[in-house]
Amino acid sequence: MSNLIKWSELSRKLSGSDNSVRPNKVPTKYQRKVNRLLWLLDLWEQEINMSEVKEYQIEHQIEIDDEEDEILGYECMGCGNIQNHESGFGCDVCTVHCLEPWYG
Repeated sequence: MSNLIKWSELSRKLSGSDNSVRPNKVPTKYQRKVNRLLWLLDLWEQEINMSEVKEYQIEHQIEIDDEEDEILGYECMGCGNIQNHESGFGCDVCTVHCLEPWYG
């Protein structure tokens, strides 16, 4: 999904320079923000795929299973960070042990 990103514009937005942040070299200072953007793009891709599946099911009159919403990640109640796993160590950013399911 990183091919959807216009890296020069992302770099300009984060650092003020159009060549500081590149797909093959992200400064540590911006790594968390870039990782979150890539994660959100992956979620968006999953959502697109799910909507295509649902359209197909409706079009072909296939029974749709309306299960509970899928957990998309875990949100830290301390700092608001959203991560894709619930580790025994708590939040990856602030290390607080207060992760709650996040549904998007």
